[in-house]
Amino acid sequence: MDSINKGKYVMKPCIFSNEQIEQMASEIHNIYVEYAKTNHQPLEYSTNYNELPEANKEPNRAFVRNIQKSIERMEYSIVTIGNKKSIKYFLPNEIESLAELEHERWSKEKLDNGWQFGKIKDADHKLHPCLIPWNILPEDEREKDRILVKRIPQILASVGYGVIRINL
Repeated sequence: MDSINKGKYVMKPCIFSNEQIEQMASEIHNIYVEYAKTNHQPLEYSTNYNELPEANKEPNRAFVRNIQKSIERMEYSIVTIGNKKSIKYFLPNEIESLAELEHERWSKEKLDNGWQFGKIKDADHKLHPCLIPWNILPEDEREKDRILVKRIPQILASVGYGVIRINL
């Protein structure tokens, strides 16, 4: 299937298999758990990805499915591993931009599913305190997104892909 034109953006089909998405989603969950433990934050979910309810796995999968779009907006491309130009890390300003894009993606996903801003998280009433713009998001919440996007090259490498800059 070729790219699908959606207004001014061109959406490409996801290049990852379901198995790759699941493997990377599990890694993302592990990064979240590692961050929470290191920063003495309470864990909302099981430490084992396979034990999570489907509703709690889906945000990790959505992050994976969005990797290609996010890095292409930053003038990168995904390639098969072994490409000698493949990067090992993003620059600090790129991490910040990618983290902000991830927060925007996550917020849109929540809002599209009926969530609203609330001072205290309440899943039953679909309220979340992080449904606010990036620039006023608390620093510890921003850091969660930075930690995830910093690890994109390693996450992709785990399933045989790398990241290269399109414009050198």
